Amino acid sequence: MWTIVSIVGDSALGVTIRNAGVDDAEAIAAVHTASLQASYRPLIPDRVAHLVLDPPEVGPRIPGWRRCLERPRVSTTLVACDDHAVVGFCTLRSTPGGDDGTAAAEIWALFVRPSHWRRGIGRLLCERSLADARVQGFTSVELWELKSNASARRFFHSMGFRPDGETRIFLERAGVSLRELRYRRTMPPTA
Repeated sequence: MWTIVSIVGDSALGVTIRNAGVDDAEAIAAVHTASLQASYRPLIPDRVAHLVLDPPEVGPRIPGWRRCLERPRVSTTLVACDDHAVVGFCTLRSTPGGDDGTAAAEIWALFVRPSHWRRGIGRLLCERSLADARVQGFTSVELWELKSNASARRFFHSMGFRPDGETRIFLERAGVSLRELRYRRTMPPTA
């Protein structure tokens, strides 16, 4: 467990970063739902929003998160806690392999409760996940982000990720086509 103090403006934010456990499933589902609704709702047209943003309730997401957290060999989820409440999380998992056959990982999810945005919590979670990826021997880390999510793309760029030219269709229905860009970061070798 790591306690990190981030200085934001004139105030200090004490956040504890730790490995998530199955007991965190409900809290992670709550952060996931709130952040997904707040960050993606402005980017997705009304006529298809339900395909991406449903369910808008927390309950239906809990079993999926419980299954994810029960398999720590498949993925690792870190949580950021502020006064013991989960306010953010980052899930890192291995991918089938880099395009060149090297060991690659993927940041599958990185979400912070909207009330805690722009306080450095996402950066702390991402940095800790990247450090874990390096220790686990991954030579690169990738992620996918909506092309239209300029804010998230700027954040990942600031974390050293660069688009690698790969795109995929995230959603294509009712005349709407949402594309994702793949971002990649090469990991320096461990010393």
